[in-house]
Amino acid sequence: MGTIVDVQDTEKGFSREAYNHIAGHAKLIGLHLIGSEFKVQPSFFVERETVKLAIDSKVISCTPDVHGGICVTIFEFTVRGKHARKDVFKCTAQLIAAYDIPEDSENDAAEAFCTKVGFFASYPYFRAHFAQVAASANAELPPLPILASVPHVANDTAKLKAPERLPKKKAKKAAAATS
Repeated sequence: MGTIVDVQDTEKGFSREAYNHIAGHAKLIGLHLIGSEFKVQPSFFVERETVKLAIDSKVISCTPDVHGGICVTIFEFTVRGKHARKDVFKCTAQLIAAYDIPEDSENDAAEAFCTKVGFFASYPYFRAHFAQVAASANAELPPLPILASVPHVANDTAKLKAPERLPKKKAKKAAAATS
């Protein structure tokens, strides 16, 4: 059974109740890697210390079939390594997440659920795929961040960034205020 989340009523055409109805009954029925591309330029290995990595993700498509009780979403994740504004490293993968959803689901709520929850289901698979590809290339790259270290993103394209850290004084004040 899915986890019920507190989703605010939105202008996207669905209610909290419609979303939580799906969340309470949906089941992941498939998660598959359906495409992958990896390129590394020889200059990457020379300039490895100065390469800056960026992670992007997007929803390629989301197809809810509420009458058939299924929702299929395709996600694309990309890690780029840049040196002097040139791509010297790139790993892209497409993953598909399929959910069994109640047949009385609202279309917009099904799409919102499958894109949000599907992202959280598919990202760890991309993270593992990236680690395997980077290791095979002997790229000596750090692991990608886990989702717990990523701020909430409200749009379809997530920018995966490490959270900002508070200076020690502000962190101590914030901790004291919550105690």
